[in-house]
Amino acid sequence: MSRRCEVLTEHGTWRPLPFASLTPGMVFRLFEETGQPVTEEEGRVWRWRVLGAPTQDEQGMRITTEPLEETEAEHAVRSQGFYWPGGTHGHLR
Repeated sequence: MSRRCEVLTEHGTWRPLPFASLTPGMVFRLFEETGQPVTEEEGRVWRWRVLGAPTQDEQGMRITTEPLEETEAEHAVRSQGFYWPGGTHGHLR
C-alpha cells in the first residue's frame, strides 16, 4: 500500500485525490499507511503547494512543490497532542 493523498478544496475541506492527479496550484497533504501525517522540517510542514505536474522516474512519482508551514495557532494545537485529520485548517500562508 502507498501513502494517501488529500487535496484542499475551495471550501477549506480535504478530499482524497490520487497523487498523480495533482496539478499546479493545488494544496495537498500526505498520510502514511498508518494514518500518520507526512511531515518535514521538524513537523512544521505537513502540506505543500504544487508547482509543477507530477513526473514518473525509476524511483516513482515526483512533483515540484512549495512547503506551506503551519500557522502558530496550528502549531500550538498540534504541539499539545491534538490533530484533526479531516478538519479544516483555515489560513494558508
